[in-house]
Amino acid sequence: MKDRDLARLQHMLDSTKAVLNYLQGRKRSDLDDDRLLLSGIIRELQILGEAAGKISQKTQDHYPHLPWRQLVGMRNRHDP
Repeated sequence: MKDRDLARLQHMLDSTKAVLNYLQGRKRSDLDDDRLLLSGIIRELQILGEAAGKISQKTQDHYPHLPWRQLVGMRNRHDP
């Protein structure tokens, strides 16, 4: 696996952890009431999608259980 892919996989993991951290102890309604929370989550999802889009095909093939197309699509989320 290329070093660049490892770095991008780490970005994906870091963004996922950030979203989980942001949501800890929160309710769905918090996303409606806290624009900063929502914007932070959307930004992390965009980062995740950008990183996923730069993962080599070889690495994607190594992890066929991951929904690569949907992960890449996360970068197209927009702030409300």
